Amino acid sequence: MYIKIKNNILTDYADWEFPNSEFIDIDYNEYLQNKDRFIIQNNKIIDLKDTEAYKNKKRLEEIDNELLKLDELYYQASQAPIEFEGHKYKFEWTSLYQNLLSSEILPTKIWDLSELEENSVVMDVDTLKRLQKCLLAVQESAFQTRKTAKSLLINEKENLEKNIKE
Repeated sequence: MYIKIKNNILTDYADWEFPNSEFIDIDYNEYLQNKDRFIIQNNKIIDLKDTEAYKNKKRLEEIDNELLKLDELYYQASQAPIEFEGHKYKFEWTSLYQNLLSSEILPTKIWDLSELEENSVVMDVDTLKRLQKCLLAVQESAFQTRKTAKSLLINEKENLEKNIKE
């Protein structure tokens, strides 16, 4: 990459040589994608890639992305088909079923994932409770897995942030 620095400010940079520029051994595209990795000191560009501070900053960004990914994975799990007595349901429906159990309007028709009437099942209180228990077991497992992973990431994040402040 070719650069021009004036008064500790990077004034120009390019992937080709230009007037009054100097070559530095930094990939141009890598620079464009990671500008925060470089600083100017004493009219020289310095790569922070191997510094502890930069590594911590990057890990904090990764943790934030991983935390978002955990929520996305949990949502995907809530949409996954769960088999119960030959039909498929989602655990995201547990609150709906809980409301039905509380409403005393059972037996009632419960639709499966296919949304085809021929696959709907008229369920009484006991059958709906068994379905609810099956779905809640899967939901609780996914919830605990997500929370355990989040806890590990949050602890790591807090430790990194604490180290950065010190």
